[in-house]
Amino acid sequence: QFISVEEFEHFLADGTGLPSKAILLTFDDCYTDLLNAALPILEEKKISALAFAVSHCMGGTNIWDKALGAPQLRLLNAGELLEASRRGIEVGSHSRTHPQLTKTSDEQLQAEIGGSLEDLEATGLKRPRFLAYPFGDQDRRVRQAAGAAGIIGAFTVAPGVFRGNSDPLCIPRIEILR
Repeated sequence: QFISVEEFEHFLADGTGLPSKAILLTFDDCYTDLLNAALPILEEKKISALAFAVSHCMGGTNIWDKALGAPQLRLLNAGELLEASRRGIEVGSHSRTHPQLTKTSDEQLQAEIGGSLEDLEATGLKRPRFLAYPFGDQDRRVRQAAGAAGIIGAFTVAPGVFRGNSDPLCIPRIEILR
Protein backbone atom coordinates (compact mmCIF):
# COMPACT_ATOMS: atom_id res chain seq x y z
CA GLN A 1 0.00 0.00 0.00
CA PHE A 2 1.43 3.37 -1.02
CA ILE A 3 1.90 5.81 1.85
CA SER A 4 2.42 9.55 1.95
CA VAL A 5 5.55 11.33 3.09
CA GLU A 6 3.57 12.57 6.12
CA GLU A 7 2.63 9.00 7.07
CA PHE A 8 6.29 8.01 6.80
CA GLU A 9 7.32 11.01 8.89
CA HIS A 10 4.89 9.95 11.65
CA PHE A 11 6.31 6.43 11.45
CA LEU A 12 9.83 7.84 11.92
CA ALA A 13 8.62 9.67 15.03
CA ASP A 14 6.88 6.78 16.78
CA GLY A 15 7.56 3.55 14.86
CA THR A 16 3.87 2.74 14.42
CA GLY A 17 0.90 3.44 12.22
CA LEU A 18 1.82 1.96 8.85
CA PRO A 19 0.16 -0.90 6.99
CA SER A 20 2.17 -4.12 6.92
CA LYS A 21 3.24 -3.73 3.28
CA ALA A 22 3.76 0.03 3.14
CA ILE A 23 5.60 1.58 0.19
CA LEU A 24 6.97 5.11 0.03
CA LEU A 25 7.75 5.95 -3.59
CA THR A 26 10.95 7.94 -4.10
CA PHE A 27 12.71 9.36 -7.15
CA ASP A 28 16.33 10.48 -7.32
CA ASP A 29 17.68 13.39 -9.39
CA CYS A 30 14.36 14.95 -10.53
CA TYR A 31 14.61 14.29 -14.25
CA THR A 32 12.01 16.02 -16.43
CA ASP A 33 10.16 12.75 -16.96
CA LEU A 34 9.12 12.94 -13.31
CA LEU A 35 6.87 15.85 -14.24
CA ASN A 36 5.72 14.85 -17.72
CA ALA A 37 5.54 11.05 -17.46
CA ALA A 38 5.36 9.89 -13.83
CA LEU A 39 3.31 12.65 -12.22
CA PRO A 40 0.19 12.25 -14.40
CA ILE A 41 0.09 8.55 -13.47
CA LEU A 42 0.68 9.28 -9.79
CA GLU A 43 -2.12 11.87 -9.80
CA GLU A 44 -4.51 9.46 -11.50
CA LYS A 45 -3.74 6.77 -8.91
CA LYS A 46 -3.67 9.30 -6.02
CA ILE A 47 -0.10 8.34 -5.08
CA SER A 48 2.22 10.88 -3.50
CA ALA A 49 5.99 10.59 -3.69
CA LEU A 50 9.27 12.03 -2.49
CA ALA A 51 11.76 13.25 -5.11
CA PHE A 52 15.34 14.33 -4.47
CA ALA A 53 16.79 17.30 -6.37
CA VAL A 54 20.43 18.24 -6.94
CA SER A 55 20.18 21.94 -6.11
CA HIS A 56 23.07 23.36 -8.17
CA CYS A 57 22.00 21.36 -11.21
CA MET A 58 18.33 22.44 -11.39
CA GLY A 59 17.46 22.90 -15.06
CA GLY A 60 20.78 21.33 -16.08
CA THR A 61 21.70 17.72 -16.75
CA ASN A 62 22.98 14.71 -14.83
CA ILE A 63 26.65 15.65 -15.30
CA TRP A 64 27.71 13.21 -12.56
CA ASP A 65 26.82 10.31 -14.91
CA LYS A 66 28.87 11.58 -17.87
CA ALA A 67 32.01 9.62 -16.94
CA LEU A 68 29.92 6.44 -16.88
CA GLY A 69 28.81 7.02 -20.46
CA ALA A 70 25.19 7.45 -19.39
CA PRO A 71 22.95 9.65 -21.53
CA GLN A 72 22.69 13.27 -20.44
CA LEU A 73 19.13 13.91 -19.31
CA ARG A 74 17.56 17.24 -18.39
CA LEU A 75 16.67 17.92 -14.77
CA LEU A 76 13.68 19.90 -13.56
CA ASN A 77 14.28 23.61 -13.05
CA ALA A 78 13.09 25.55 -9.99
CA GLY A 79 9.70 26.40 -11.52
CA GLU A 80 9.10 22.80 -12.52
CA LEU A 81 10.07 21.60 -9.03
CA LEU A 82 7.54 24.05 -7.59
CA GLU A 83 4.89 22.69 -9.95
CA ALA A 84 5.70 19.10 -8.95
CA SER A 85 5.45 20.15 -5.29
CA ARG A 86 2.06 21.78 -5.83
CA ARG A 87 0.89 18.56 -7.49
CA GLY A 88 1.84 16.20 -4.64
CA ILE A 89 5.55 15.49 -4.93
CA GLU A 90 7.57 16.46 -1.87
CA VAL A 91 11.02 17.68 -2.88
CA GLY A 92 13.95 16.53 -0.79
CA SER A 93 17.67 17.10 -1.16
CA HIS A 94 20.11 15.05 -3.21
CA SER A 95 22.96 17.45 -2.30
CA ARG A 96 24.21 20.48 -4.21
CA THR A 97 26.39 18.79 -6.86
CA HIS A 98 25.89 14.98 -6.42
CA PRO A 99 29.38 14.07 -5.10
CA GLN A 100 30.40 10.99 -3.17
CA LEU A 101 29.83 12.55 0.23
CA THR A 102 32.27 10.28 2.08
CA LYS A 103 35.08 11.72 -0.05
CA THR A 104 34.36 15.37 0.77
CA SER A 105 35.99 17.50 3.46
CA ASP A 106 33.91 18.46 6.49
CA GLU A 107 33.43 21.95 5.03
CA GLN A 108 32.36 20.58 1.63
CA LEU A 109 30.04 18.10 3.33
CA GLN A 110 28.25 20.87 5.22
CA ALA A 111 27.96 22.93 2.03
CA GLU A 112 26.63 19.98 0.02
CA ILE A 113 23.92 19.06 2.54
CA GLY A 114 23.04 22.29 4.35
CA GLY A 115 23.62 24.41 1.26
CA SER A 116 21.26 22.28 -0.80
CA LEU A 117 18.53 22.75 1.80
CA GLU A 118 19.02 26.52 1.61
CA ASP A 119 19.09 26.47 -2.21
CA LEU A 120 15.85 24.52 -2.48
CA GLU A 121 14.11 26.62 0.15
CA ALA A 122 15.21 29.78 -1.70
CA THR A 123 13.21 28.61 -4.76
CA GLY A 124 10.01 28.78 -2.70
CA LEU A 125 9.90 25.08 -1.84
CA LYS A 126 9.32 23.91 1.70
CA ARG A 127 12.69 23.38 3.43
CA PRO A 128 13.60 19.73 2.72
CA ARG A 129 13.41 17.32 5.63
CA PHE A 130 14.64 14.31 3.67
CA LEU A 131 17.89 13.54 1.86
CA ALA A 132 18.97 10.83 -0.57
CA TYR A 133 22.71 10.27 -0.40
CA PRO A 134 24.23 10.61 -3.89
CA PHE A 135 25.23 7.12 -5.06
CA GLY A 136 23.94 5.93 -1.65
CA ASP A 137 27.38 6.93 -0.34
CA GLN A 138 27.33 7.52 3.41
CA ASP A 139 29.10 6.73 6.64
CA ARG A 140 28.82 7.84 10.28
CA ARG A 141 30.32 11.29 9.54
CA VAL A 142 27.93 11.88 6.63
CA ARG A 143 24.92 10.72 8.67
CA GLN A 144 25.92 13.07 11.50
CA ALA A 145 26.20 15.98 9.06
CA ALA A 146 22.75 15.19 7.68
CA GLY A 147 21.25 15.14 11.16
CA ALA A 148 23.04 18.36 12.13
CA ALA A 149 21.55 20.05 9.03
CA GLY A 150 18.04 19.17 10.21
CA ILE A 151 17.41 16.12 8.03
CA ILE A 152 14.91 13.77 9.70
CA GLY A 153 15.30 10.89 7.24
CA ALA A 154 18.05 10.01 4.77
CA PHE A 155 17.98 7.29 2.13
CA THR A 156 20.71 4.98 0.92
CA VAL A 157 20.63 2.64 -2.07
CA ALA A 158 21.29 -0.39 0.12
CA PRO A 159 18.49 -2.91 -0.42
CA GLY A 160 16.29 -3.65 2.53
CA VAL A 161 13.18 -2.89 4.51
CA PHE A 162 13.01 -0.07 7.02
CA ARG A 163 11.80 -1.05 10.49
CA GLY A 164 10.62 1.21 13.29
CA ASN A 165 13.85 0.72 15.24
CA SER A 166 16.16 1.36 12.26
CA ASP A 167 18.41 4.41 11.91
CA PRO A 168 16.33 7.15 10.20
CA LEU A 169 19.54 8.54 8.66
CA CYS A 170 20.29 5.20 6.98
CA ILE A 171 17.04 4.18 5.30
CA PRO A 172 17.38 1.31 2.82
CA ARG A 173 15.48 1.23 -0.46
CA ILE A 174 14.59 -1.20 -3.16
CA GLU A 175 16.14 0.41 -6.22
CA ILE A 176 14.45 0.23 -9.62
CA LEU A 177 16.70 1.34 -12.48
CA ARG A 178 16.05 2.01 -16.16
